[in-house]
Amino acid sequence: MSTIRSPIVPIKPNEDSLNIHRALRGLIYDAGAIIDILAYRNAVQRSQIIVVYKNMFEEDLCKVIKSKLHFHFKKAVLMWMRDPFERDARILRKALRANRSSQRSYVLAEVFSTKSSDDLLSTAKSYHSLYKRSLQTDIEASLSGSCQKVLYKSMKGTGTDDDTLIRIIVTHAETDLAHIKAAFVQRYKVSLSSMIRSDTTYKYRKFLLALVGEDS
Repeated sequence: MSTIRSPIVPIKPNEDSLNIHRALRGLIYDAGAIIDILAYRNAVQRSQIIVVYKNMFEEDLCKVIKSKLHFHFKKAVLMWMRDPFERDARILRKALRANRSSQRSYVLAEVFSTKSSDDLLSTAKSYHSLYKRSLQTDIEASLSGSCQKVLYKSMKGTGTDDDTLIRIIVTHAETDLAHIKAAFVQRYKVSLSSMIRSDTTYKYRKFLLALVGEDS
């Protein structure tokens, strides 16, 4: 089940694009406005915003975001804005090239155990389009692990594994993150949002919490 709370009233891509443009204008961007819009739009709506923004301002929104935002906040928002199949293809490519076999296994399990066969086919097509390679022939690691375990390990101990944290929150927010949150609490006796609050900061924390949603 998704944790994204889309607006009750119909959204207007033109209005969203204009407000995002205003938020990104100048030397200091308005992080609150960016979060209030993008964190509450589903994949189709975000895709519409990207197209409308390009038509209105003759700029690539993702390139503008990349030039304006910083650090983990930028990384999280950019991953959120990608086409879901391209996003998964890039995640899989990075995992397959990782030195740690455990990391490859976690990512492969995470993607292949939560996507439909149609989604995986679209991801494989995006993978081939991006890298001119077959996803099937590139997969060497075995599937193991679970999302709640990986999430916990990403924030447990010294330092936060932000790449893992961002990847799981962003890729599951529109599908099964609510179930992952429930399993997380049951397994570790602490809520996912409370660990995010203690392990992340500022705009980055606010954006992740917006995707995760309120504790039930």
